[in-house]
Formats: sequence, C-alpha cells, structure tokens
Amino acid sequence: TVNAKMRIFQKRGDSSVQIESAIGGVATAAGSLDRGRGSASRERVPRARNGTKKIWETISARLMAEFGTTCLVLNERYEILHSFGQPQRFLTVHPGRASLNVLKLVPRALSLALSGALRRAAKAQQTVGYSRIPLPGRGRGRTIDLKVEPLAAELDQPRAMLVFLQEPQAARAGAKSRHFNPSSESLRRIAELEAELERAKEKLQATTEDEETTRQELQAANEELLAGNEELQSSNEELESVNEELTTLNTEYQQKISELIVSNNDLENVLRTSDVATIFLDAALCVRRFTPAVIGIIPLRPHDVGRPLANFAHSLIAAIAEDLPRVAAGGEAIVKTVETVHGVWHLVRITSYRREGASDCGLVVTILDVSELRRAESNSEGQSLRQVRPPGLPVSARKES
Repeated sequence: TVNAKMRIFQKRGDSSVQIESAIGGVATAAGSLDRGRGSASRERVPRARNGTKKIWETISARLMAEFGTTCLVLNERYEILHSFGQPQRFLTVHPGRASLNVLKLVPRALSLALSGALRRAAKAQQTVGYSRIPLPGRGRGRTIDLKVEPLAAELDQPRAMLVFLQEPQAARAGAKSRHFNPSSESLRRIAELEAELERAKEKLQATTEDEETTRQELQAANEELLAGNEELQSSNEELESVNEELTTLNTEYQQKISELIVSNNDLENVLRTSDVATIFLDAALCVRRFTPAVIGIIPLRPHDVGRPLANFAHSLIAAIAEDLPRVAAGGEAIVKTVETVHGVWHLVRITSYRREGASDCGLVVTILDVSELRRAESNSEGQSLRQVRPPGLPVSARKES
C-alpha cells in the first residue's frame, strides 16, 4: 500500500495467466510440448497439485495448438467435463432428464461419427479424425471436421478424451483425417454391434450354463438339507420319547430316594435308641459305621470311619482280631464273652453283613455289656456251693474266657 487515504496501491506482479509456462512438458497421445519450459513450471507448482493441473494444462496447450478450435473434454463414460471455444454451436439440451453424455447433446448425424471415433480412439489409443461431416439445419452443404484424441493420463489419474470440432476451412493442412461416409460408418457400426451382440450371446450362454449348474448344485444341497431335516425330526421324536422315559424313571427314582431316606432315618433312630453297641465293617475289615453306644466301650470318633478295626489298641478288639478274618472268609458266626477290664464282661457276636440278592460283604460286630449277668451267675453259684459243700471245703469261683 502506497497511500491508504488516496487508495493508491502497488502492483505485486502480473495477474495474467502464463499459459505457456504452466503447461510446458505435459504429454498427450498426439505428442508433447517443450520439456525445458515445463520443468521450471513444475518446480513452482506444489507436487500434490501436479496431478490435478496437468489435465487442464494439457487441454489449454492443445487448444492453443488448434488455434481456437472448439474442444470438449470427456471422461470414460463420454460425459462432458469441460468445454472450450463455442460448444453452443454443436450442443443442444433436449427436454426431459438432464444428461452430460455428449452423444445425447450433439445432432444425430454428428452423433454417429462421434460415437465411432470415440470407440476407435479408446481402443487404439490414437487420434481418430473425420472430415466433412454433414450437419443438418446449418445450410445446404454445411459440413464439419471432427477429431478425437485420447489424453495420456498418469497411473493415478482417470482417462479422458479430447474432442475437437472445427469448420473445414479452419482445419490444419497437415491434419490426418478421413472423409466421413455415413453409409460405410453405419455398416461398420452395425458390424461392431453384431460382433458385440455375438459376444454378449456367448457370455449369456456361459452365464446361463453356470446358473444351471449352480441351480442343480443348490437343488442337490436342498435335497440333502431336506433329508437331514427329516433325520433331525426323527431324532427329535426319539429324543422326546427318551425324555419321557427318563422323566418317568426320574419320578420313580425320586420316590425310591424318598423311601430310602425314610428307611435310613428309621434305621438311624433304631440304632440310636436301641442302646446296642454295633460296629459295621466293610470287606477290608475297616470301620464303615458304628452306633453311639460303641463310644462308651471303644473310644471311636467320626473321623475313624475308614480305618481298619484291628489298628485300634483295645483289649476287646485284640480278643476278636483273629476271629474277624475267619468269619469274613465265610465261616460261622462267633459268639464269645470277653473281659475287657477286671469285673467288666462283654458278649461279642460277629456275623456276616448280609445283603438281599447279593453275596456277603463285610461284618457286623455286636457288643453287649453282660457284667451284671456274670455277677449274678457268680453269686448264684456261690450260694449253691455253700449249701452243698462239706465243712472246711473252700468256695471256688469259675472264670470263663
């Protein structure tokens, strides 16, 4: 700013577009421009923006080369991306749904030539030109020259087409183009369409065969699934029957368990109230169970369950230790009287543990305190001896073991 009050400013640089320096060195299918000028321009343009600008730089260069020829930039779907010159002379917007497809915007006579040129240029990747294409409605004998050039794009850039439309007198003398013949072009187009149709038929036939094969495979798979479903239904019915049987058995077992619980409670009460010392031994002569009355004779504890009875140091157990294996081996029951301490007698009965419908397994040892009975017997024998003994004969006492 030179003078803000007077609104005088200093120009920073030339604001006009330097086309030649901006488009130098960009390649097209027709050729390339000067590489020296383009290298300086690419150094000034950031690398990230080079890919986007190169297309438009190439378009501007081609326009300059064609001296103002009307140009249309098309994508791969023949849609107009950009236009230069006077496109309104050749394009017409028709009523209905809008479209940017150039084949729908140009006259019908031009559309036939343009369609063939676009396909040939895209297939061969080279410039295709037609000369003296008749245009209806523009005066008698009015023609136009057409040239289509594929734009060489980089790997990460989409392909594009350049379409040049120019009057015959404005065409270059050295331009390579062929005279447009609607009849031959129509025949060529019909031949191409027939070839495409034949290829489409073959592809459709192959697709139909593949679909038929797939359908048969799916049908076979469906039949297998139906068979598997029937098997699953049969299995489900069998499982339901088994489930009903299991439910019935479970009910019966629950009743039996309830009966066993009642029987076990009855047995526990009988053993607890009978005041009879009883020891139950398993096949290995280990303590399996005992009544509370046993504790007053032999000092057993609940944690002694599972221990061999012969391991306990007690005079009563020592007295019957040899009898236990003999009865467990199938011998007769043994009943004997044992004096554990002086004046304390116990009647011990050893029998097999019997199970209904099975062989014997274990022993039952029953212990009764018969000390009072032994004393009564001793007193009775003493009185009898005193009555019958001669004078001076001492009274003798009998001791059983």
